[in-house]
Amino acid sequence: MRRSAKPIAWATALVLMMTSYGASAQPAGPLTTTTVDRMATKLSFKRFLTLSNAGDPASADYLAPGFSIDATGALDLAPLLRDPHAHGITLTAFELLLDDGGERLAAELEFRRAAGATAEPPVRKTIFYTIKDGRLTSAHIGRKIAQFIPGNGKPTQRVSQVAAIGPMPFSASQPFMTRRKFEDYLALFGRFDERFVQYYHPEMLFGIAPTSQPLHGREEVLSFYRPLRKRVGESVVVNMMVIDSARGLMAVEMTNTLSATDTIKLPSATMQAGDSRVATGVLFYSIADGMITNIRY
Repeated sequence: MRRSAKPIAWATALVLMMTSYGASAQPAGPLTTTTVDRMATKLSFKRFLTLSNAGDPASADYLAPGFSIDATGALDLAPLLRDPHAHGITLTAFELLLDDGGERLAAELEFRRAAGATAEPPVRKTIFYTIKDGRLTSAHIGRKIAQFIPGNGKPTQRVSQVAAIGPMPFSASQPFMTRRKFEDYLALFGRFDERFVQYYHPEMLFGIAPTSQPLHGREEVLSFYRPLRKRVGESVVVNMMVIDSARGLMAVEMTNTLSATDTIKLPSATMQAGDSRVATGVLFYSIADGMITNIRY
């Protein structure tokens, strides 16, 4: 009897371990967030959209108690996002990103009037969701706003190319993207330390404002920015970010501030010395081997 007690105790402990692991590995809600179930999470979210579009009460199972929507700058979209069926709206996902940590999801959604309703142009927005215990706890509707702040014409300190300051951030050599790495890149870009292009892939395609045509490769980006940054200072702050390394894509809501040190004509406006332009929007970054390969709106 004494010889059989030890195996029985071990088997009991093993069962308890497996039960405990299973409980912690399976979220309470229908959205799974484990590494192996990343695709299942995205499919579950699409199922949530289908149920919401149909007005099915089962869609509530995907929402945590107290689910909230931050719709600053897009207050009219909050009720449509909360109950699309009641407003004759269909939500369709064009891009779906699950953060590497599994706690945030970015969905590029199109708000489209249902068939037979008054024809209106569809609205496309990126929504940042937070996930906890397998349910959606909040949604942040990506903002697209801009404010032009006239200056007094008084020249401010001129921005120019700066010499490399200190060692290159360690993140530059990491073969994967993280928030810290992206913020290191923005810090270099903000003070126009030309080493910021080391975060770009050699075949980088840069096709967003302020350039009027796509730029190819690191040197074209630098050639464009060198004269520009002699007249304009630029700083960027990250508000929301979802990095989906498996998808090779990240969605970032950021606020960009341009400060003119001299008269300059940009695609968006002509700025005089002292003028500022503050804009918030969502950008999508394609990534490969930890480097940025493409940027789009």
